[in-house]
Amino acid sequence: MHVVSGAVLNQWTALSDEEVVARILEGQTALYEVLMRRYNERIYRAARAIVRDESEAEDVMQQAYVQAFTHLDQFQGAARWSTWVCRIAFNEALARLRQRGRFVSIDAAKEDTVEDTSKAPLLDPERAAGRRELAHLVELELERLPDIYRAVVMFREVEGLSVEQLDYLHDPHSNSIGALLLHIAAVEAWYQAATFGSRGTAASETEPWEVALDLGERSRREIKGNSLDYYLRILKEVRSKTLEEFAKRNDQWLDEETPFWDRQPANNYFKWFHVFEDEINHRGQIRWLRKRSVGV
Repeated sequence: MHVVSGAVLNQWTALSDEEVVARILEGQTALYEVLMRRYNERIYRAARAIVRDESEAEDVMQQAYVQAFTHLDQFQGAARWSTWVCRIAFNEALARLRQRGRFVSIDAAKEDTVEDTSKAPLLDPERAAGRRELAHLVELELERLPDIYRAVVMFREVEGLSVEQLDYLHDPHSNSIGALLLHIAAVEAWYQAATFGSRGTAASETEPWEVALDLGERSRREIKGNSLDYYLRILKEVRSKTLEEFAKRNDQWLDEETPFWDRQPANNYFKWFHVFEDEINHRGQIRWLRKRSVGV
């Protein structure tokens, strides 16, 4: 990919992103710099808001551009190109957090209580802009989610599963589909307690979910023998409460920050994106286990 002068690039500024992409795919690869110039600041700010490091945010941005260029022929145009590349950057930043251990377990998160938002430090304008970009990217990810996040919980992945399949353990250290379904509900219930109340998480609210939150050996012993309707009923009850509480709140609540993991400030966009991200991850595990439970 060749770099061309700003004067030449300025000739193409009137083109839409999609038109630029089309010309790049036709062989005018130097025009990729047009796209990079348009979204450098936006992607950098969003990446920095996630990884909290300027140098790593630069790396995230560059890696997102490399991936987007490498797979440009896979861009279908169903969403805007800016949305597509932002999603790539968002996923790259989250992957780096996992590698650094910043996506900590629920056990670790339970040690941090949610404090009064009035005690949280004010953000400088640049950092606030980064938070807004992060919130925008979360919105983009939420738009991709199926109706399960906005309506009654119905899992295509588990429809028709027998009790034996729900209890199936692929190996002595794996989780069952039933345990994963209850874990999904437990994570959401924990975040309800952490974000909807004014006093943070209370033991009385989270204790009933302890086994499902932790998974592991105890969940393999205790979470079994239940029908699919049992799990779906619990999931529906939890999701209904989430939607009911969301309906009471406005966008200002989504922007509110409180000390969270590692005592670092995080807003409610970020917290609830983690709930969705956790569920998506376990849905993949459920699909994998279902294929291997056939004939059980």
